[in-house]
Amino acid sequence: GVVAKLLELGRLARFEGGGYSVVALFGAWAATHGSVEPWTLGALFLANLLFLMGGCIHNDVADAKYDRKMVKLGARPLVRGTVSRPEAMLALSVCFAGCMGIAWTVAPSLIVALVLAGAILFALLYNQFSKRLFGSDLFFALSAGLLCVYGGLSAVSANGSLQAPDVALWVVAGIVVIDHFFFNAVEGGLKDFETDGSVGAPTMVRRLFVLRDNEYHLGSGAKALFMLLKVLSALLAFLPFVLGRYPYWLWQIALLGVVVVLMLMFSWKLVNVSPEQRDKIGRFTRFQEMACRAMIPLMLARIVGVGWIVALILLPLLWFFLFNGILHKNPFSNPKTD
Repeated sequence: GVVAKLLELGRLARFEGGGYSVVALFGAWAATHGSVEPWTLGALFLANLLFLMGGCIHNDVADAKYDRKMVKLGARPLVRGTVSRPEAMLALSVCFAGCMGIAWTVAPSLIVALVLAGAILFALLYNQFSKRLFGSDLFFALSAGLLCVYGGLSAVSANGSLQAPDVALWVVAGIVVIDHFFFNAVEGGLKDFETDGSVGAPTMVRRLFVLRDNEYHLGSGAKALFMLLKVLSALLAFLPFVLGRYPYWLWQIALLGVVVVLMLMFSWKLVNVSPEQRDKIGRFTRFQEMACRAMIPLMLARIVGVGWIVALILLPLLWFFLFNGILHKNPFSNPKTD
């Protein structure tokens, strides 16, 4: 029936993760020094959500021929046949069209629309070439960065301002690009090391790992590259305060420092782990992601208010538990369609 089909489309679109559709909001707050109308924030969240859903659907469409070869991915809707390819293509078209429509409603600007279109294009390029092109993780990262910039430019335009967005927008977008690159290249590469190898995908992790003592490990050069990027992300987190762009509380800076140290610590653990150590990969990834997701909200805490920061922490979790329970029958499980 209709309800069953909608549930399958929700699983295909990873709707349980939609509560984290906040990259555009980060850009909006950064660009306007926290001065964004609530309706604009709501519209940006919805546009971000549709962007995320469309990207997830296209990812499964692009990877369907690989997923069918892997037993553990047999629960995915396209693999099981509960959603057909034409239905998936229609759904992702609706998502991206809705995303662009909302963008134009909030800010009828050609420049803003082109930035969002660029984010969509890089997302599609990543999905299409992630299993075939070395370094395609950069497409994923640039897509997220442009989505952040879109949020900033959209909020500035919606406010009726003719001024350039605050320089902090480019700082936050830089952090978004680095963290998404690390997330996809290292965390995703480790998680999918075996499955990517079975289909011959030239991912960065598979190409950069070397066999030592009968275990795969990242080479020294690769470790240095990834950690250099994370150190740059950590330095960028404090740059708006050093430049005097943001007011701050002392506890805010102290807590941000703790989070940055944790982020670097678990990043280091991840680049030193072997793909065979699945439990460690899962544990280090969770802690590293928690630290990363806390960095930008803490940067923005003084200008947007503690209430918004608490909401950004709690609402995505509540969203996940609610829709994971609806879509996958168990709010605390890891979805089979991950």
